[in-house]
Amino acid sequence: RFGYNVGGAFNFLFTPDLAMVIRVERIFQSVFARDLNSLQTYQLDTNSIPVMAGAELTLTNEGRISTHVAVLAGLGLQTELAAEALNLAAPNITIISSHAFTGIAKADFTFLIGKGISAFAEAGYRYLRTVETVPTDNPNGSEIFKNPSTQVYVPLTIDLSGPFVGVGATISF
Repeated sequence: RFGYNVGGAFNFLFTPDLAMVIRVERIFQSVFARDLNSLQTYQLDTNSIPVMAGAELTLTNEGRISTHVAVLAGLGLQTELAAEALNLAAPNITIISSHAFTGIAKADFTFLIGKGISAFAEAGYRYLRTVETVPTDNPNGSEIFKNPSTQVYVPLTIDLSGPFVGVGATISF
């Protein structure tokens, strides 16, 4: 499924071709699911705040156009999955929360628009996955996490890994 993210990064140049990068994002996704056993409808929301640091290498710098590759790693803070039973009585929201190791490898294409302002497009792969966990409370929203035959919670991981693409603007000073 598709998710969305917003964020920003700070680059500190060590040399004209090598920079240290600090990147903070907010990733979020929302889907609807129907449990075929109970015929209940759920809204499932995932989100995380990845905070990463790493290195970026400039591959080409041809006047107004440059390309870069970067590798970053860090923690996905407040990584959570919220399940809301839309047609069951309150309390009907269950939240599973954990921290996750995260890392990305990416390449970008940057076009200098004017003095200090650039536009970029990036693509890469993100790894962001928590350890297995189960709900700690028992509101109606947690029913979707139970094995229907045993009524025991099934351990699960929150996994926001996968390819990503993005566009944005940079300000240099």
